Amino acid sequence: MRDIRIIGTIEGNRVIVREREFHHLVNVLRKKRGDRFVLVDKKGGQFVAEITEVYSHKKLLFARVLKMLDNYRGNKKGGIIVFSLIRENRLRFLIEKCTEIGVRGFQPILTERSVNKRENVRTGWQAVVESAVKQSGRNSIPFINNVIKLNNALSMFADSHTIVLGDGEIKSDVPDSIENWALFIGPEGGFSSAEKEKILSKGAHIINLGENTLRSETAAIIGAYELNKIANKRR
Repeated sequence: MRDIRIIGTIEGNRVIVREREFHHLVNVLRKKRGDRFVLVDKKGGQFVAEITEVYSHKKLLFARVLKMLDNYRGNKKGGIIVFSLIRENRLRFLIEKCTEIGVRGFQPILTERSVNKRENVRTGWQAVVESAVKQSGRNSIPFINNVIKLNNALSMFADSHTIVLGDGEIKSDVPDSIENWALFIGPEGGFSSAEKEKILSKGAHIINLGENTLRSETAAIIGAYELNKIANKRR
């Protein structure tokens, strides 16, 4: 069976696929009753499912779970990108590529130099995540939290994650035994001096991202890749 990943939900032993995912499975891939596909559910499971009912007029299909392919069920370990709001097209690129790299989630924050100061800016982000999950073949869907202030993000992650600040001026001091990490990435122009002091006051480590001035999305991608390499060496 070709490894076709579809995002759906499971209720009991029944799989439900709707709207955009229905279109991809039925109209693009021409799957029909009796055909099989790989389901990634929104809790982090990966299953083989078989189509049992197709309702084209409702853009809805049902399938039954045949077997579980992976016992991953919402692993709480991994990396989180804590990013200041930047321009929408660049932000979507950040989310797409960091999902492919394998981050566990995203925490958008408001900072002094955030391009967008609105708190309700998540429209369409989930679709970007789900598309990247399917493209990269990963078996879990990163979460996207609501936009919060920097201070709240520091309080949220200080006790449960290794806080890391992306920087191009200070030598890296990230330990080689991290598991859960939260990488703080500033907006265009970076964090203000006061914001950097707040982050460092929480015991943040530095990951040096090179001498060149990077866009926020580039810094997030490189930082996530390097931190995943460090974390995965210990597993």
